[in-house]
Amino acid sequence: MDFKAVVVAILGCALGCGSSSGDTGGKTVQFRMEVIVFEPSEGDVPLEGVEVCVVDTDNCATSDVTGFVTLALPANSEIALTVLKVGYAPTIAPQLTTESDVDDLRTAVLSELS
Repeated sequence: MDFKAVVVAILGCALGCGSSSGDTGGKTVQFRMEVIVFEPSEGDVPLEGVEVCVVDTDNCATSDVTGFVTLALPANSEIALTVLKVGYAPTIAPQLTTESDVDDLRTAVLSELS
């Protein structure tokens, strides 16, 4: 694990280590998020191959060609997600889930060359 991944993991623990805020009763929701590259001169560019994981779990998925990633997350929870791809600055994306599926979120990453 490289230094940036360690920093991301530490930040994730500060945000809750993927812990739940209450009893979910085992219910999960579908969480769909678009990952884009932040490039002011080019607009929002979808990014394929980004690994998104719930902190301190094996619950991970990789973004598709359109930049979308889908995970099953516990309902009514506070979750921290790591957003990682070689060549891009690691990102932490804190999320709150409810009883409903989530399909309209977006997170941006920065190229390490920026």
